[in-house]
Amino acid sequence: MGAPPLLVEFAEKRNIEGILLLLEHHADVNAGPPKYNTALWAAASQGDTALVAILLEAGADPDLRIWSSTTPLIEACLQGHSEVIELLVHGKADLDAIGGRDGSALNTAIRQDDDPTVQLLLQHGA
Repeated sequence: MGAPPLLVEFAEKRNIEGILLLLEHHADVNAGPPKYNTALWAAASQGDTALVAILLEAGADPDLRIWSSTTPLIEACLQGHSEVIELLVHGKADLDAIGGRDGSALNTAIRQDDDPTVQLLLQHGA
């Protein structure tokens, strides 16, 4: 299986300086081998708003999923990271993407009884 790309590893460790250095040297912001998620997914899962913003600005695909069946948006909904959810919504994440048994971001927010997220998603067309 090997190790995850350094960008993903830095995201998992919340190493913003390392991420910025790699991005300055043109690291593939969407990299992730088959057994790992992307850096954006890792940052969204941890609720790291600063890192999510950096990765989106660097061109990270908000809908890319490699290992997980969930998108970064669905994962943020599962974890209740409202600020990350807002960043991903404004970053043009697909609000209707389906994440395995979790359904869409809206389905997930409803199941989590997260009314503010439900309203945000509905306001943006979910």
